[in-house]
Amino acid sequence: MTNSKWHVGMRNVKTTLAVAICIIVYWYVDRPGGLILACIAAIVSMQSTIEEAMSESVKRIAGTLFGGILGAVLVSINSVHTGRIINLLAAALGTMLIIFLCNLLGYPQIISMSLVVFLIVVFDPSLTHPFSYAMNRVLDSGIGIAISVVINLIIRKPKPIEAAPPIAPAEAAEQAEIAQQQPPD
Repeated sequence: MTNSKWHVGMRNVKTTLAVAICIIVYWYVDRPGGLILACIAAIVSMQSTIEEAMSESVKRIAGTLFGGILGAVLVSINSVHTGRIINLLAAALGTMLIIFLCNLLGYPQIISMSLVVFLIVVFDPSLTHPFSYAMNRVLDSGIGIAISVVINLIIRKPKPIEAAPPIAPAEAAEQAEIAQQQPPD
């Protein structure tokens, strides 16, 4: 690592390349609105370690899927009622339900993404098919994530989180023997 403030690091280069490849892919794929979602997913999933990159990728896909499905269900149930108060209550209860369910299921890390997608599905008046939107959003995020992961693996792989070096059996036995000889506190 260099101390120069003008240094351009590998994560910068890889993120820029991921965005550029997303743009090129979407030149040839007719998916209106998908480009920005793929680019955002590529940016978010580009992390310092493979473990962090995979964790961010899973959170993004899971949160998108969860929020999209719950938003689509709510829109389907609420499609007959279009009053502002009903929409307000439905959105507030949906927000509460997502936070509750994510915590209950042990996935608090997907709350933010779930809520973002949920609110887009619930309040975007241009969405005529909320289930389709949710699935397309998962697909576009998946494309961006796939591009990011491939670049991460090909170009100077990020370092894995370092584990403690393994202890040789003889060394482990010696450490255990020393520990037994020490008086208890």
